[in-house]
Amino acid sequence: MKSFDPDCPVCGGSGYVDYYTVHLDQSVAQTCDCALIHKTWEGDRWDIGDRVVPAKFHGPSLVRGKVTRFVVHCGASDNPHIERYFQHPWEGDRFRVVSAHFVVNNEGTVVQCVPTNRVAWHARGANYDSLGAELVGPPTRNDWPGYAIVALAAVIKECIAVYPGIDTVTSHRALAPLRRTDPGPNFPWADLEHLLSGKLLRFIP
Repeated sequence: MKSFDPDCPVCGGSGYVDYYTVHLDQSVAQTCDCALIHKTWEGDRWDIGDRVVPAKFHGPSLVRGKVTRFVVHCGASDNPHIERYFQHPWEGDRFRVVSAHFVVNNEGTVVQCVPTNRVAWHARGANYDSLGAELVGPPTRNDWPGYAIVALAAVIKECIAVYPGIDTVTSHRALAPLRRTDPGPNFPWADLEHLLSGKLLRFIP
């Protein structure tokens, strides 16, 4: 398996190239020719969650003072093992460079897929200033389990402890309204806001 070149003049050793696409008005992460998978370093923070299932792709280090958002996602299906998909995110004839920091399952189990000190490829244009969690279920879901919402709130609280600059909890839809609808119109934002009522946060459904 090809590893990244720490002296690569293109990606600077990160294994990824972040370029700006004018027609989409967003940044897009692409794998550098020198890399397939970003190396996991000793000291990477696998510090939140019940278990670890490392995603295939993640990016360079997050800058602590620049992380201001937490993004709520959900999958396109009822697949209860999103973390396994992140290990092999294959679509068509190529890998999709996608990942999330956390997967929150229906029973409230939290799986960490990307270290909290690393960029996850979860929200174009917001990857470098946010952390993100993926919940199980499609955006049309209307029966979000309370265990999952309580666990999500706990994750957000722990992320704020690591990144006190987080002041916004947003949906993926709010960041990309032309492409995304998750976590959907029936997501219980009021419940999540109540669970995080002790934090000075704004919520953008």
